[in-house]
Amino acid sequence: MFFYKLKVTFFGNFFLKNEIISLNWFFLPKIFLKLKLNQLLLFVTPLSRRGYLQKVVYFITKNTTTNVFIFDLLYHQTTIKFFKKTPTLLIGPVPMTYDIKNLDIVIPVSDDNIFSQLFLIKNILLVSKWVEYRKYSQFLQT
Repeated sequence: MFFYKLKVTFFGNFFLKNEIISLNWFFLPKIFLKLKLNQLLLFVTPLSRRGYLQKVVYFITKNTTTNVFIFDLLYHQTTIKFFKKTPTLLIGPVPMTYDIKNLDIVIPVSDDNIFSQLFLIKNILLVSKWVEYRKYSQFLQT
């Protein structure tokens, strides 16, 4: 995902608001220039039946990304239902007590708490850092 620069949109809960917005800012820089500041909270609040939120998500999936990483499954149930209707790949941590059929690619975790989500975010950032260093070292060797 990081090596091939695949565009990923991250969704999480409000407790991890700064991390989710910074991850999305890194992966979707052109979209954030077009979004208003109040629409940035779209990534940390679950989608509702309101039309403008679904239009913004449809705009994001149509123009930039085909991969969605969802950190909190219970909090984003409506978001998952909406993205199941679009041709996106859903990735995320799923606790062992939940249904694994909700997402396309499952990262198994023992339980659903904020610490496991924070641990996963730190690992994602660490892997992206390693990939950038690896690409840089390969560039220096050529």
